[in-house]
Amino acid sequence: MFKLFVTISLFYHGVCGLSFPTTTESVVVSVEPSVLNIVVNETSALVLNVRGNYSHPAVIHLKSTDPTICKVTNFTVIVPERHAFPLYIGVLGLRAGVCIIRVERVTAHVAANSTFVVVRVIISQSLAVFADVAGWIYFLCWIGYDYPQILRNYKRQSVVGFSLDYAVIHVVAFTAYSIFCIGMYCVPSVRKEYDVVNRFKENPVQINDLVFAVHGLFSAVLLLAQGLYYKKPTQPISNVTYSLVAIFLLLVVTVTSLSISSMMSVLTSLTLISYVKFIYVFFQYLPQIYVNFSFKSCEGVSKVRLALDCFGSICSATQMMIIAANENNWVTLKTGLAKFMLSVVSLFCNSVLIVQQFILYRGNSIPDVTELMHLSKN
Repeated sequence: MFKLFVTISLFYHGVCGLSFPTTTESVVVSVEPSVLNIVVNETSALVLNVRGNYSHPAVIHLKSTDPTICKVTNFTVIVPERHAFPLYIGVLGLRAGVCIIRVERVTAHVAANSTFVVVRVIISQSLAVFADVAGWIYFLCWIGYDYPQILRNYKRQSVVGFSLDYAVIHVVAFTAYSIFCIGMYCVPSVRKEYDVVNRFKENPVQINDLVFAVHGLFSAVLLLAQGLYYKKPTQPISNVTYSLVAIFLLLVVTVTSLSISSMMSVLTSLTLISYVKFIYVFFQYLPQIYVNFSFKSCEGVSKVRLALDCFGSICSATQMMIIAANENNWVTLKTGLAKFMLSVVSLFCNSVLIVQQFILYRGNSIPDVTELMHLSKN
């Protein structure tokens, strides 16, 4: 009887290809880094981590979405059983461009974690460094450009000559951008939804974007609060600005309701809200240009703030063009058109403000309060 049982067991497990005793095997694969930069005709390495409970060698296939851009030196990797050390895979850059290297399949059950790498093959490492420097410069310029205006208002103990409409729209724009960044970076369900919809694409919001958005909202609120505190009777907020605020609130309520009722995804709702930042920049600078024109003076505007905003716009646009040229991928300007246009529009409006500041109304003072009261009555 015992021999019969052993014979039947061996026959069953031999036919089904199962080990005896039965164990659950799994492989967890992760690839690092998430973004790999390589210079043309040079080789770099990505790290393949394989962990799990498996008693047979795991065969892992790596595949490039565009073999003309980069070549994986070991596209089939055999990992010994119970391997606990990282594997280094060579990647050769063939021509400038962007492609994806992904884990195509394995022989065992996989719980994948970041099983793809974005490979950027660049023309020059020097250009890449220059693009990074430009990125940090515009980040520092834009993250601190409100404080010179806050300091100027405090020293003058007045915001006459500074547009409160600008301050209000500034807050609305950063509120929209902060909602988008917090949702995309801090909410796991939204990040997962983005990965499903945009497979093999990086999350557009990184930690520096989150810091910039939240800090920008803080400084914008501080600037508006200061403006309301020093506000004169001759400085009303326009109906156009109130309308823009109402439109934004209506948009937030609408997309939130649609998301709660499952008629719109949260990702789509956040994307629509983020457009407010890029659309409202067209309206943001116009009130200040008009105030300067009305007073024939730029006394209420900080020159340092103007310089930081202008230089930040130049560096932002420059960085995007350098990256596109270095990767021979001008499509990035199209996909990042909103950000690029934000820089261009900001630069154009700041150019108008610079002409007002240093050419048209240079050295002009703002009329005194009694004259302002007379002008407001007329």
